[in-house]
Amino acid sequence: MKLFLFEFRTKFTSKKLKEEEEELLGSEIFYESLVDVEGNRGLLRRGRLRLDDYWMSEAQMIPLFTECNALAKRIAEDLVHEKERVIGVVVDLVVCTVQREAEAEDEAVNAGVQFGDAVLVANAED
Repeated sequence: MKLFLFEFRTKFTSKKLKEEEEELLGSEIFYESLVDVEGNRGLLRRGRLRLDDYWMSEAQMIPLFTECNALAKRIAEDLVHEKERVIGVVVDLVVCTVQREAEAEDEAVNAGVQFGDAVLVANAED
């Protein structure tokens, strides 16, 4: 049996209408662990608490977690990792708030999802 440890690295950014580059507002790292990556239910059930704080919909979460599980399985099946009991998977996320038409730049930046706005929920093993 293998334990899968997912490390989610999140950058919070803001993008103004007339600028190409995004402004970094902050960042965070959170972890989720699973014993089985056969379905999306485990990661969806556990990770959604955090991603809800990022204003991510379930329709956006499902493909993300499907890819995370597929990557974890590929890593676990690789002969290099076959004897390892813990498989690490790093997921980089960017949460970008985009300035809307007629919205002041300061309002857009202040409305952006940031680490301080989200409440981290620690998940215990099921």
